Amino acid sequence: MIQGKMGIGKYLFELRLQNRLSLAKVSIHVGINPMALSEIERGVRIPNDKLLRNIANFFNVDENILFNLVGKVPLGAKEELEQSPVLQKTLLEIKKVKHVQETKGRALY
Repeated sequence: MIQGKMGIGKYLFELRLQNRLSLAKVSIHVGINPMALSEIERGVRIPNDKLLRNIANFFNVDENILFNLVGKVPLGAKEELEQSPVLQKTLLEIKKVKHVQETKGRALY
């Protein structure tokens, strides 16, 4: 089963029941077949980023919630990073500093 207080499957199952929707109806709107949606709800399959976004849009929920439930970086954050050279440079600098700190830490032992 997927990690988290409430895995993505249980969360989606609850959303679907609260909205009184069938697997078939939801799957048509999010772009997958009912069997695949059933597998996600049962924790057998993890949805890809595009599907997570489609599900969030369909149910009108914050996509960050869904991405957090599967332990993924939200698609919006990835898109922002891809479009921002300043953020990319900042992350590379952070990585360099982290590497230096780890190297110094090992030298102390």
